[in-house]
Amino acid sequence: MGSAELSVPLAPDQFDGYVFFDIGSDLKSGSQVLGDPALARGKPGQGYGYGAGIAMHTPVGPIRFEYAFSEKGAGRMHCGLARSF
Repeated sequence: MGSAELSVPLAPDQFDGYVFFDIGSDLKSGSQVLGDPALARGKPGQGYGYGAGIAMHTPVGPIRFEYAFSEKGAGRMHCGLARSF
């Protein structure tokens, strides 16, 4: 599993913009799990996603709005309240 994110300040102390890329793999170990849950759920065992978003700084922490795409091109909106580490 890996992740990369590039963040750029858009407005001082108000907004950040960012782009990201995520990748993951079960290292072909899915069939070794009892019942082969990846196969049973139609999951490939590996994949990647990418997208872009904006973070708004608030007193309770940054509120993130992002749009992400899977390797198959399916897109979806995500919202969250989180801090970066």
